[in-house]
Amino acid sequence: AAKSFRLGEFKLSSGGVSDYYIDCRTTTLDAKGSKLVGQVFLEEIRARGWKPQAIGGLTVRIPMNLSDQYSGAFLKAGVRHLKGSSVLAFARDRHDFPSGDLARSANQGTILIAALTQLHQVIAKDPSALLVWIAAAWKNIHTDLSIDVVLDLALAATQIPPANVNNVVVPATTGTVGAASVVFISSSAQAIYADMRTDGTVGH
Repeated sequence: AAKSFRLGEFKLSSGGVSDYYIDCRTTTLDAKGSKLVGQVFLEEIRARGWKPQAIGGLTVRIPMNLSDQYSGAFLKAGVRHLKGSSVLAFARDRHDFPSGDLARSANQGTILIAALTQLHQVIAKDPSALLVWIAAAWKNIHTDLSIDVVLDLALAATQIPPANVNNVVVPATTGTVGAASVVFISSSAQAIYADMRTDGTVGH
């Protein structure tokens, strides 16, 4: 009520005038308010026994034709709308790329930005859709984070414009240790870490 209820003279869309106005958006879009609303909706989803399957896939740009039996990535180059299993296969594929694990890291960043972009598009039309995304993540991601932290991260994601996100893979080389394929991060990566340290942004 402290954020949503206001006294004064308000002209309504109907043309009438009211001496008070209730705008629930100022509460539901507030960080603490969104968290409380999210918890209520999550409890209601559980109480009703609803089990959201997913978010409808992601639209991702595939940089080249992929055919990798190890990851299961058999995809054509171009902008594709992929179901979850195909997104996961793309995220896992390193054998199709000359730079192997480094390209895979870049592709995983591409997927995260695609997800962030789609999230913003969806909640712009229906803010409550965020709850479906949270439920889908809670079902499909193995984490030791609490639901409160997951909610906080989801709400934070809604405040980050995708255009402001840089997909950067730090300088590194690939090699092996025993039978394991590993990545050796270059000392030049320290400059990127230092650049990020002040404001979390690369290149500013």
